[in-house]
Amino acid sequence: MQDAQFLFNRLAYADEYAWTSLIHSHVEYGEYNDALHLFHSMEGTLVQPSKYTFVAVLKACAHLKALEIGLCIHLRIVKMGYDIDSYIGNTLLNMYSINNTLLETKKLFELLPKKVAVSWNILIAGYRDFGLTDKALECLNEMQSQNVLPNEVTFLEGLQACCSFRAVSKGRGLHSEAIKLGADEDLSVGTTLVNMYSKFGLPVEAQTVIHHLRTSSVVCWNALITGYVESFSVQEALKCLDQMQHYGVAPNSVTFIYGIKACTVSQDLIGGQILHSEIIVTGFDHLPDVGNSLVDFYAKCGTMLETCDVFDKLPKRSVVSWSSLIRGYVENCVNDDALKCFGKMNSEGLFPDAATYVCVLQACEGLESQNIGRDVHVMIVKVGHEKNLYVSNMLLNMYMKGGHLADGRGIFNSLQYQNLISWNTLITGYVEHGLDSECLLLYEQLRLEGLIPDVTTFIPVLKACGFQKNTLIGQQLHAFIVCMGFESDTFLGNSIVDMYSKCGSLVEAHYVFALLLTQTRVSWNSIITGFSEYGLSEDVLRLAREMNDACFSSDITTYVCIIKACRSLKLIVDGQKYHKEIIVKGLEGHLYVGSALVDMYANCGLPVEAQMVLNGLPGRNVVTWTSLITGYMELGLDLDALECFGRMLADHISPSIITYASILRVYSNLLVLSKGEEVYSRIIKEGLLSSCEGCLGKCENKLPCRQSQAGELEDAEFFVMNSLIDMYCKCGNMLDAHNVFGRMDAVDPVTWNALLIGYARQGNTENVLHIFNEVQETSEYLNEVMFLAVLTVCSHDGLIILGKECFQMMIKEYCFFPTLEHLNCLTDLFSRAGQLEAAVAILESMPYEPDLVTWSTLLGASRIFADVHLGKQSFEWVARLDRGNAAAFIVMSNIYAEADMWEDAERIDSERHMLDVSHY
Repeated sequence: MQDAQFLFNRLAYADEYAWTSLIHSHVEYGEYNDALHLFHSMEGTLVQPSKYTFVAVLKACAHLKALEIGLCIHLRIVKMGYDIDSYIGNTLLNMYSINNTLLETKKLFELLPKKVAVSWNILIAGYRDFGLTDKALECLNEMQSQNVLPNEVTFLEGLQACCSFRAVSKGRGLHSEAIKLGADEDLSVGTTLVNMYSKFGLPVEAQTVIHHLRTSSVVCWNALITGYVESFSVQEALKCLDQMQHYGVAPNSVTFIYGIKACTVSQDLIGGQILHSEIIVTGFDHLPDVGNSLVDFYAKCGTMLETCDVFDKLPKRSVVSWSSLIRGYVENCVNDDALKCFGKMNSEGLFPDAATYVCVLQACEGLESQNIGRDVHVMIVKVGHEKNLYVSNMLLNMYMKGGHLADGRGIFNSLQYQNLISWNTLITGYVEHGLDSECLLLYEQLRLEGLIPDVTTFIPVLKACGFQKNTLIGQQLHAFIVCMGFESDTFLGNSIVDMYSKCGSLVEAHYVFALLLTQTRVSWNSIITGFSEYGLSEDVLRLAREMNDACFSSDITTYVCIIKACRSLKLIVDGQKYHKEIIVKGLEGHLYVGSALVDMYANCGLPVEAQMVLNGLPGRNVVTWTSLITGYMELGLDLDALECFGRMLADHISPSIITYASILRVYSNLLVLSKGEEVYSRIIKEGLLSSCEGCLGKCENKLPCRQSQAGELEDAEFFVMNSLIDMYCKCGNMLDAHNVFGRMDAVDPVTWNALLIGYARQGNTENVLHIFNEVQETSEYLNEVMFLAVLTVCSHDGLIILGKECFQMMIKEYCFFPTLEHLNCLTDLFSRAGQLEAAVAILESMPYEPDLVTWSTLLGASRIFADVHLGKQSFEWVARLDRGNAAAFIVMSNIYAEADMWEDAERIDSERHMLDVSHY
């Protein structure tokens, strides 16, 4: 250019050709300002510019985006009458298009006397660059309708527009047209086709295009490899990497980056290491983007030593490099090291970007203390990254997962724009911390805001419905999910099954389960757990067998439900069979499984086996100890229960309210009132009786209890109070029993039973009848035990008419089938009143085998009312049922003596003495 300028300066007279040639040369060399300056100098002469001069100057204006100069030149062109020239018209069109003046471009296009392919190409490119790909495609259709023959540029612009608009059908049509015109052999067109098909997720078609090209470039192959990687066909991507080298095309840094990405997606450590070796050989390992890809690859494969080695060898560590390393530590759950890296990054003077802070906030989620997270929050605010929605959502997520719901809600409310991720994070956080009602309210608010929920929204909301047992909203959600076409999603299907199961709608749960396209282990566990929670033990075992037949092996959740079912049905043989399976799978040491086994053995009367399982558990909690203690208590092994309680305390495990309730029952059985009162004092001191307050006192964030948990605590509270009443009643302290009864906010049948039996034992007929009448007025809690208490006092007080009426009422009005205890009471009632025939009639009509109590009652009545025959029959049955019962021999001897049957009396006494000697 210097030589050209020198020659131009030496010209005595520079004509239009000389000026235009020099201006054109400056444009060709990219010296656009010099070209415009030269044109300005030319205007100071008498030389008139030609259309070729204007073309060169307009090109300079286009490159510089000098729209104002371009407009002035346009006016000159119009004045000189060159605007009708197609060449100048297309150059003007291009200048306006590049300057993003789409309206002017369109107007000028319409004024062109002849619209050739170049004209259409410029307009199509203008629309596409402006983001109006739909308009670009309309323009292309119009061009084709006017039979304008497209050229290579038309195909390039059209294919790129199809790619942006994802117009698959139109793209294929252009491809067919390119083949007809032979334009598909052009390398640029071929590369664009490969890129288009790859972006469409059609890498096979892209590969077909490459094979038809006469020559292929690394750009083509990179586009193909990228398409395979983004379609998750990683093995095909790696094959392409080998094929391109077979075709003589050497990979570049982009090729290796996507090759490493393919290995990252498939976590192919060996394949990635081979590629890493090739990268070192080709010298691309010093490039930051390649190094960052390798750091990401090794981190995702879980090999942090190699990750750190690659990171340390990077010639220059950028923010991206540090972010990749921090992300690697986070993804491998090494949060402390991630935060140490963040500290080192700051000490090196690098400024973290939004992506870095996202990784750091994820690391803070896994820490017990939220102080570091708060410090990071302060840093984010200082640099202004809290305005980044992605960062703000991660902050929200950190606070919600940590249980700091007020802080999380504050972040949510401060967001300028709350997207679906923000709502989902807030909703999920509330559900995870038991605020189910708030979750449902948030869901309604989300809908009112006009947002469309997705799968991630529905899962926690369905959980909330399940915990709330809100079948109505659950059904509405289910209907909405079906309308939106989400019902085929496996995770969502499992959540619907779980929701119906928790709500007790087991028919609906099983129906949804049966319709699931893919039944996973989670699906089976959801339906099995639902049946288990509602005590349908036989169905649990049936479903467990069906699950096994469907080739799904049982896991911890399944076995816990199975063992509970065996416990409920007292199927100890089946329970032992499943126990063997658990041992084979190595699950016996799991706390939940172990607790279920302890509970099963304890409740099936095998405390030794229960103790063996407990001893084998690596960690024992309050649930396992309580199961064993309760088992001992229910088997009447009260001293063993106390010994077990002592060992539990020695293990430094704090008893729960259920543990204390069982121990209270033990002291009640042993009639040790003072110890029972000590246990009750400890319960009060530890605040275990105020259900929700007790729970709130132990929650870090004072969150309210989920209703189901509160319900369990209330059941345990009933158990404690009833055990206390039972203890006072058994110890004969009815005044204290009644005082406890008076302090209870609500009572259940067990409470009334304990009081009635207590008063009945003391023979306090008045109070028994008073309480019975009080309960009868509600007709809600009357049960067989209450009728038994009334029959007992009627028997003791000789209230035959009342006793008969009570017995008839129980059978006819309340449809309770009499037990052996009821019939024994009635037998005793008639026997005490001397109505022995009526007593014998009951004995002969009862659907049970008379027991020792029955015959002993008749034996005692026979002596009182001198019925030798009945006495002899009763004695024979007593002696058969309890040979060592000396009292029966004495009574029978007295019956014979009082009837002057002395020989028989002596014989009975002799038999009694022989019995005493044999026992001795």
